[in-house]
Amino acid sequence: MQSRLTLRSVRQAEIPEVAALIRHVIQMSYKEAYSPRAVAIFLKHHREAAVRRWAREDLLLVAERGGQIAATGSLVGSEIAGLFVMPFLPGQGIGGRLLERLEQAAIAKGRAEVSLRISVPSSIFYKNRGSAIVRAQAQDVGAGQALDYWEGRKVLA
Repeated sequence: MQSRLTLRSVRQAEIPEVAALIRHVIQMSYKEAYSPRAVAIFLKHHREAAVRRWAREDLLLVAERGGQIAATGSLVGSEIAGLFVMPFLPGQGIGGRLLERLEQAAIAKGRAEVSLRISVPSSIFYKNRGSAIVRAQAQDVGAGQALDYWEGRKVLA
């Protein structure tokens, strides 16, 4: 029997653990879709200082199961700035529940839509939950390599 999932705001003392979770998910899930240079850019963008800023500036949620943080998601302004679920927990609805809670928070703040930067590994997840691709983007990471992603939007009900 699985323990109950709890969604809540991050505690300051948990930020290093959340940053480590994000790094782990990027290292495990992005290596098949991106070059090592692109993965390094993702890791730099999601370092602990950024996670602290997201928690301070707006909303950083964690999904806790059995006393362990299993996933995290953030809303910064009108952007879903990151949603990460431990790779051994896919298909359990954790990411969907976090996304719903972030969208509810955006609605409560008067936002009619959210924006996203959608990575290759997360594209199906966001598409299946009503996000639309606005435009494709590519960031040069050197050595003739690029970090491909999409800008997305989702109109909130």
